[in-house]
Amino acid sequence: MKKEFFIVNTKQFSYHTDTFKYCENLKNNYNVSYVCLDQGYRKVFEKGVNVFYINDTSFVFLRELKFVFKSLTLIKNKPKNTVVFIVYNRLSFLLNLFLFNKRTILDIRTGSVHKDFRFRFFEDLILKFNTFFFKKISIISDGLAKKLSINKYFLVPLGSDIISNSKKSYETLRLLYVGTLHNRNIHVIIDSLKLVIDNYPDAIESLDIFGSGSVEEENLIKSKIKKYELSKIVSFHGFKPHNSIQQFFDKCNVGLSFIPITPYFNYQPPTKTFEYIMSGLFCIATNTIANKEIIDKTNGILTIDNSKSLADAIIKTYKNRFSLNSYLIQDTLKNYTWNQIIDNKLKPLIEN
Repeated sequence: MKKEFFIVNTKQFSYHTDTFKYCENLKNNYNVSYVCLDQGYRKVFEKGVNVFYINDTSFVFLRELKFVFKSLTLIKNKPKNTVVFIVYNRLSFLLNLFLFNKRTILDIRTGSVHKDFRFRFFEDLILKFNTFFFKKISIISDGLAKKLSINKYFLVPLGSDIISNSKKSYETLRLLYVGTLHNRNIHVIIDSLKLVIDNYPDAIESLDIFGSGSVEEENLIKSKIKKYELSKIVSFHGFKPHNSIQQFFDKCNVGLSFIPITPYFNYQPPTKTFEYIMSGLFCIATNTIANKEIIDKTNGILTIDNSKSLADAIIKTYKNRFSLNSYLIQDTLKNYTWNQIIDNKLKPLIEN
């Protein structure tokens, strides 16, 4: 008889990559259920996964309280050996208090990324408070655990699908940025491109940018493209689902993992870094603590988060381009496919 595995996550089903991949990979071995808020996105159905939606409300505290107690009603009558995997929210500790006869795991995917250090301190303090109520804690990186002063935990790192297996050529550089634009200063990439092209006019064949942010952030990127007359090289696509952009992972040969180097982003493992490298793209990444744990001399190069440093990294990549090998790049993270992460990290946590 299959064991019950119940994921509790405020994020709507399929819109949080990690837990969606857990469901995909565990459904054949466990009875998988997923409870989440209905955030108004298009509903995705996955055969073999029971998904329960809880209506959202506008007031944050009431929303989280309602979510906790609705989740409890769904889980309380499950068998005693049910594993309840709780992706952190501020009231996670309440779930554990009421589910004392179940096997609970608190999962931490991120610390606070608020710009104001006072808010970050307060939000991380609440997170730390929640950890005292759980015997089992999983976390996305050792760096984040150290930052939050969590000493006893199970590492369940970020993974990625292999989006592209095409062999990359490097006569010119075809750059790709995929990710949010929110608070990421992506306009700096356009400034860097201008510096590169002024010195090496044939170095850059294209730059494709996928992502969304505020109207101001998007307009700043568009205005920089226009100002520098880069519209023949730079394409700003806005947000597109991953399944519609595989062709760009096939086409491009360099991925830009540009994340501002701040106390709140420093320890966050970036999905895009994994996705680029595991698809054979050489990765130019900002020098965050999380990126430093991933980037080596085979798969990428580190840079500071300003236009001059990024331009220097692009130029260095261009000069060394014929030494790059997309299959060797891909091989550096061969143990970070979702299958490997789930088999080697998550399943032992569930079973023990």
